[in-house]
Amino acid sequence: MTGRAAWCPQEAHLFDSTIRGNLLLGRPADRGGDGMEAEMDAVIGAVGLTSLMERLPDGLDTRIGPGGAFLSGGERQRLAVARTLMTGADVILLDEPTAHLDAASARHMLADLRDGLRSRTVVLVTHNPADIQPEDARLVLAAAAGGEEALVASRRGANAGNA
Repeated sequence: MTGRAAWCPQEAHLFDSTIRGNLLLGRPADRGGDGMEAEMDAVIGAVGLTSLMERLPDGLDTRIGPGGAFLSGGERQRLAVARTLMTGADVILLDEPTAHLDAASARHMLADLRDGLRSRTVVLVTHNPADIQPEDARLVLAAAAGGEEALVASRRGANAGNA
């Protein structure tokens, strides 16, 4: 998805290609090739994959295997988010980005993402209360009496008990 908003699903597919190939799938063709390497470096940094890239002898041209099999779960998720950032969208929807990570990996990834995505509007969909920070604006969907959905909105953690 390109344009003003982009979505990174919980189970984003990575292709049996290189890191570069997977990143370029997110970049709109009308943006041309100018600044492409710098843009890839920036999104890699924004999602916390710089240390991985430094360890890989082929860098962006490293093959990742079917579905990203040669990467860890956290690396796969970070690469999927990086591909989403390549769209240039102003609003990024992250659907359960920590769902398949252990608690420590999830904390590290979210810290990197919060730092790297400061210039974007991020909609974080999560069931994990640990993913939510007190300064986050929140919209809580909860089952209400009668089976209808109730919406509860809060700003700066005012409704912290509604997770």
